Amino acid sequence: MVTVELMVIELKDGVDGQSPEFKRFREAAAKAGIIHQSYGTPIENAKQLYWVLSFDQGFEPKDLVWPEKEYGDFFREVLNIATAEPVSYFIPFDAYPEKAVTAPVTEIAVITLKGDVDAYTKLQDVAILELQKSPSVHEARYGITKIGEKQAAVAFVGWASVETHQSWAKANREKLQAAGAFVESATLVHVPLKLHV
Repeated sequence: MVTVELMVIELKDGVDGQSPEFKRFREAAAKAGIIHQSYGTPIENAKQLYWVLSFDQGFEPKDLVWPEKEYGDFFREVLNIATAEPVSYFIPFDAYPEKAVTAPVTEIAVITLKGDVDAYTKLQDVAILELQKSPSVHEARYGITKIGEKQAAVAFVGWASVETHQSWAKANREKLQAAGAFVESATLVHVPLKLHV
């Protein structure tokens, strides 16, 4: 299993993923041992920044040692670019979703669940298998995590384009509706992610 952190940052006016401050955060994370990082602004909301950090280097998020001496306190510094503290989701994946985050566009869905989570995962497992059959899908993965006291599913699906996702969703509407009984709330965005190198 690999823990992937999805951090959502609400940006101040005039700030984007190319800002020098955010570049420093990515450099600091790399110094702390986070090799696989991706970031981007959702097509649906240019005031957000999605930062994907993979803990696949032999340590977990709780073990991360931020290089504070050189880069400052992250939670204080991030407020230079953010309107509030970022929201993080820590998702257990069976492997790092490399093909999903390197696709032309990555669908990222955060779904707060209600009811029988096991029944939901059975439906989601079938959906992932269906997605992987589509020639427009580069990769599809999801994991179950907690948001406060609630369980949530976080899915990463790499698509050739937003339009191919929309076509697939239209063709599979009935299958998607079956999972709706387990959804309390959901957010879905399309993010053209960039790799931090």
